[in-house]
Amino acid sequence: MIAQGYRHLVTPREYRAAEELLVKAGLSLPEGIDSGLGYYEDGALLGTAFLCGNLICGVCVDPGQRGG
Repeated sequence: MIAQGYRHLVTPREYRAAEELLVKAGLSLPEGIDSGLGYYEDGALLGTAFLCGNLICGVCVDPGQRGG
């Protein structure tokens, strides 16, 4: 696993982690997603973004990490 950086979300576990992050921020996992991207630091998922066709959606930064 990368210590810090962006990575495509590919496994069900990664998508569950992204969904938990979105819920923590008061959002939900978008429907009809084609792909997802996560930002990790020290193995923790801190941000997400998804593509639904040509639309960027589900952009989220962990609430505890905002403003840095």
